[in-house]
Amino acid sequence: MIAVHHVRQTAGERVLLDDLSFTVPPGQICGYLGPNGAGKTTTIRLLCGLSQPVAGTVQVAGFDVGRDPLEVKRRVGYVPEAGALYESLTPVEFLGIVGGLHRVVGLAERIDRLLGFWGIADRAHGRMAGFSKGMKQKVVLSAALLHDPAVLLLDEPLAGLDAGAVLLLRGLLVELARRGRTIFYCSHLL
Repeated sequence: MIAVHHVRQTAGERVLLDDLSFTVPPGQICGYLGPNGAGKTTTIRLLCGLSQPVAGTVQVAGFDVGRDPLEVKRRVGYVPEAGALYESLTPVEFLGIVGGLHRVVGLAERIDRLLGFWGIADRAHGRMAGFSKGMKQKVVLSAALLHDPAVLLLDEPLAGLDAGAVLLLRGLLVELARRGRTIFYCSHLL
């Protein structure tokens, strides 16, 4: 489901990735560990189609990120290291926009189910500006899961989550892998 072959990525003269190759088949959880500055976020940005490699190829869900970035984005759920939310919106409004872009069928029910799963259904109509970091992260995770993606890309997804939410996420990832989803999990924490 993910295939990276001989990828090189630079930022000006600085080499960020050099001859990176790996594959992650469907139904697998790949932990991508390394210290800060090791290239984890750079790799995720390539897998999402947010940037293009200087050399090599990146395929996600059967599509080349250089030739078919929109097809890749349709099949990927992405949780960035620093989640981007429109804090003036409510979770229902924000997830409604995300779900509309993905043309999610049964959107209202899907939003209710995800917010209930994370235990924040009672805040579904509250402005996110007043949310804790962990609550915002639960909305970001919900947005990534909303369209039931084939590939889930997680960049430091535990930021702000309490112990109960970490356990929920762990169980969810195992279940998604069991159902054939590919999960790519970046962290600097073991």
